Amino acid sequence: MKDQKPHGLLRALELAGHAVDGHLSRKLTEIDLTEAEGHVIFHLVEVGPERLAGIPDLNRAFGMRPSTLTSVLDRLEKRRMITRKPNPGDRRSFLIRVTQPGRLAATRVAGMFEELERSASSTVTARDVAGFHKVMTALRDACD
Repeated sequence: MKDQKPHGLLRALELAGHAVDGHLSRKLTEIDLTEAEGHVIFHLVEVGPERLAGIPDLNRAFGMRPSTLTSVLDRLEKRRMITRKPNPGDRRSFLIRVTQPGRLAATRVAGMFEELERSASSTVTARDVAGFHKVMTALRDACD
């Protein structure tokens, strides 16, 4: 690793991130979702249909600016993929529930994510994947 350029890991991560973002953006356009909308609706379904997710949950999951997240939720609500209702435990916030159309969209998003991961995984070994996870953990730890 010492003979690698100082920014080699970050540059590789950045390039891969841009490639994944572009790929997912193109695929999500097919179902009339932006990348942010696709990630949010998938996450809401992933946390469970019985659980109402609040804005703080989504902020922690995505690190989006509150105004960006609000805009994403507004668009999903307008298309009836989610509903928002006041949080009885905190009247300043809302709870979000995924509707049936939102669950259908999330299923398609999940398929896109799985297809991309399956394609990428087909060219690497289990050892490669373990090394990748080790590097990702090291990068996260370096940011603390």
